[in-house]
Amino acid sequence: QGPEGKLLSCEDAHAPNTFSGFGMVAVVTVDLSEGVGAGLASAAGTGVLAGGQTVYASPEHLYVAAPEWIDWAALEQESDGTPPQVSQGTDIHRFAIDDPGRATYELSGHVDGTLLNQFAMDEHDGYLRVATTTGSPWVEGQGESESHVVVLAPGDGALTEVGRVSGLGRGESIHSVRFMGDVGYVVTFE
Repeated sequence: QGPEGKLLSCEDAHAPNTFSGFGMVAVVTVDLSEGVGAGLASAAGTGVLAGGQTVYASPEHLYVAAPEWIDWAALEQESDGTPPQVSQGTDIHRFAIDDPGRATYELSGHVDGTLLNQFAMDEHDGYLRVATTTGSPWVEGQGESESHVVVLAPGDGALTEVGRVSGLGRGESIHSVRFMGDVGYVVTFE
């Protein structure tokens, strides 16, 4: 066990424009040129006050996505006592990783719906493409499900939607996604 150190300093802890929960996603770069003995003492970290669930990396960027934070206690139940209907979205946080010495938090964005896995994100020509499903094919009252491919780019201090294709697989959900160059393949199933 090597020397101890902090994951990141206070000035390297960021908050996205939209509240994203009480967790901290920390991205730590560890210099292994001296071996693993230096441990965290050689680390350079950055972070964002948010949750993290799905990770995708391109050569220049690391993207961490998580379901948007919802204050369930603040939502009111329906008049018949059923839980409130909530349309869940996904928050996405981007870190620059092109500097081998340290990662840097850049910005965050939001898309409607949920991601299947890391293959539902892809960076191409500076744009992030994201495949999501909204609604639910299984839960009544959640609206008819459909899938989307949303294109995001940096703008106004956030990852901002610049393009979209919607209405894919109505009544179904995404079971597989692959992006290859200019083409994206989205497989939906009931």
